[in-house]
Amino acid sequence: MKLNWKPRSPKAFIFFAVASAVCFELGNTIKNIIVKTPSLLDYSNPVFSITAAKNTGSAFSILQNQAVLLAIFGILAILAAAVYVYKKLGFENKIELLVFTFFTGGVLGNAVERLANGYVFDYIKLNFIEFPVFNAFDVMISASVILYAAFLIFGEKLLRRGRAKKD
Repeated sequence: MKLNWKPRSPKAFIFFAVASAVCFELGNTIKNIIVKTPSLLDYSNPVFSITAAKNTGSAFSILQNQAVLLAIFGILAILAAAVYVYKKLGFENKIELLVFTFFTGGVLGNAVERLANGYVFDYIKLNFIEFPVFNAFDVMISASVILYAAFLIFGEKLLRRGRAKKD
């Protein structure tokens, strides 16, 4: 059996790769600004505070001190997302492209930090609810999951409504 490695849309895949890299750089830039500006660690308002925390685990601090294992999971997730985008998505799949771009940028950022440092640097603390401290990469991952869930639940209705308006 011969594998077909022809991309669904080379331009969509290139967009995905470049936009994922931009998300990765955005997350790193935010982190670097906070690390290099200690006065930001004093910032607080009723919604959130900027703080500093080293997280050696995953979400909600599960799998503590398993940085390499978590990075491997992250790399596998990135590869799976990249293959899916490469084989299945074109520019007409804007929401899915956005979802996989945010997801890949966020997972890549956390995986690189885990491999480089043995932990991820978390700095956003919500003040209105008891919730673990998190970072920009976590926001990207969470936003991608929420957006994809909404797409799966409401997407076909929205797509049908959009097509009906065009007709």
